Amino acid sequence: METQHPDCRIVVRRLSGSTLFKLVLTCNALFILPLCLLGSWHAIFGTGVPILVNDHPVTGLTALLASLFGGVMMTVGYTLFGWLALYVGLWLYSRVKPITIRYVPWREGDGGNSKAA
Repeated sequence: METQHPDCRIVVRRLSGSTLFKLVLTCNALFILPLCLLGSWHAIFGTGVPILVNDHPVTGLTALLASLFGGVMMTVGYTLFGWLALYVGLWLYSRVKPITIRYVPWREGDGGNSKAA
């Protein structure tokens, strides 16, 4: 059953760069790191699909570490590029008109921390 949320909106002139960076970093890390771990699954157990590091096949624990290192590097690279593109794009957009953000309000009892981030 779908619950109806009130139509809550905030109109802002500009979003801060640190807010955008946190959003982009969180989204990239939650997608890329598990994907890299999934990709190294076969290499960890040596089932025939190794991770290549400088054109050398790597398996076992070394493959897991190489995959994690690659995942962190990809996360940082994509985050910096995506953040810069979003920041410039939203900065240009905010010169034309204000940014309207729709949100779902926090309810007590939903779990997690009730303080604003």
